[in-house]
Amino acid sequence: MYIFNKITVNPQLPKKIEKLSEIANNLWWSWNTEFLKLFKIIDIDLWESCGRNPVKFLKLVDQEKLEKIAEDSNFIKEYNKNVENFEGYMNSKATWFSKNFPENKNNKIAYFSAEYGLDEILPIYSGGLGMLSGDHLKSSSDLGIPLVAIGLLYKNGYFHQKINRAGRARNRIFRYRFRKLTNNSSKKRNRRRFDYICKNA
Repeated sequence: MYIFNKITVNPQLPKKIEKLSEIANNLWWSWNTEFLKLFKIIDIDLWESCGRNPVKFLKLVDQEKLEKIAEDSNFIKEYNKNVENFEGYMNSKATWFSKNFPENKNNKIAYFSAEYGLDEILPIYSGGLGMLSGDHLKSSSDLGIPLVAIGLLYKNGYFHQKINRAGRARNRIFRYRFRKLTNNSSKKRNRRRFDYICKNA
């Protein structure tokens, strides 16, 4: 028997909650964590088992659970609140940068760092430098600074460690599946954003 190809069928979001996908693929949630509570409500066990990764979650969640939660009035209330916050943030024109430097609205500022600590699901950082760089990007997005972050996209580096019965540490090194990681910019179609350009390492 020969397998020529594989077909992946992803769950379809009901129209009432279709914005979940757009926001999940935007790093805005990494410092607006109220949004992540929605996934816990849908399926907390899956949320934990997929490493609290909203993109991966939406690829694995049962269609029935999505249909059911779309009819939950309490969930829809929280969902609408998050969507309103997200869209207000994305569409805002009155930023600190636009008010103080209107003549530079079309400029870009290059920000170089070897690592960026944006969220644990995007393991391209290892310590304080990465966390500082990540915080700079988030603050720049809030201030409307047109920052372009340039760094490295590490394929390896992190590992899971377990202690066996003999008391010895065993490391399990894994390669990242970037299709299941959020990698969109924090801002789209707007000068108030941050992007990152990644080069494979």
